[in-house]
Amino acid sequence: MTLLDLLDRIQRDWQTCEPELDTAPMLTFITLTRAQALLDDRVRATAPHADL
Repeated sequence: MTLLDLLDRIQRDWQTCEPELDTAPMLTFITLTRAQALLDDRVRATAPHADL
């Protein structure tokens, strides 16, 4: 899964759960925040001693 795939998935999930909050700035911030958290989790899983 590429980063773009991950961001698309997060955006679709967010829009499904919270359609009334579909404003571009908020969606972008939340999408990037969630993407960073998921990437951090993936790094921790593959390299537990990584400095995030």
